[in-house]
Amino acid sequence: MNIESKGFVLHTRPYKETSFLVDIFSENHGRVRCVAKGYRRSTGRQRAESLSLFVPYNFTWRGKNDLKTLVNAETCEMNLSLSGERLFVGLYVNELLYNLLAIYDPSKEIYAGYFELVNFLGTSARYNGKLRCFELLLLEYLGYGLVLDVEYESGNTIDLEKKYKYLHGYGLSPFESQSENRDVYVGADLLAIQDQRFDDIHIEKVARRLIRSAIDYQLDGKVLNSRKLYQQYLASTKSDSNIGQC
Repeated sequence: MNIESKGFVLHTRPYKETSFLVDIFSENHGRVRCVAKGYRRSTGRQRAESLSLFVPYNFTWRGKNDLKTLVNAETCEMNLSLSGERLFVGLYVNELLYNLLAIYDPSKEIYAGYFELVNFLGTSARYNGKLRCFELLLLEYLGYGLVLDVEYESGNTIDLEKKYKYLHGYGLSPFESQSENRDVYVGADLLAIQDQRFDDIHIEKVARRLIRSAIDYQLDGKVLNSRKLYQQYLASTKSDSNIGQC
């Protein structure tokens, strides 16, 4: 039986002599892994080029096992082309979904957030806040949402002027030392992050640091290729900008 769903290509890699393994992020079925048979043949070059990133498709696949067979992929709706820094941010988000989402675990909320973020990357001047919001949404979906308004042990509401450490898997703990520490956050900043006030450049920068730490905890030591590529891109353009850094 054929199954149809809207979705995006997250990742492709060669499979056997003439095919690709394609990881799809679908609206109705979550992350789906398919074999795209014959897509590497020279006569199928046009078909191979059609499996583009950041383009919404109407996918059709079939199969009873975990590895499905891709039957068809037709583009639909928007047709965006990401370049420069935005391309690497898109690759970063794809890599997060590829590594952190389980196969066949649907979430329409994550799909809607991804769709909106990709659209922002292609059309909006500032996407930083939208990226931070999506990262927070993903952490919440994974069961590790950031609780930023109370101390995890006492349950006390955090003090705007006090400093806190975020202990992954637990929550906020007061930081009593007077020494400098990169992983310490001021209460007022934490509440602003919880309220997603990312139009404030300082708050967005602090949020990026905190969220990256939380995501790295979920990745459990896995290095993201997109981050390395992004740093190489910044070096090649001699850019000192860290806006939107992933």
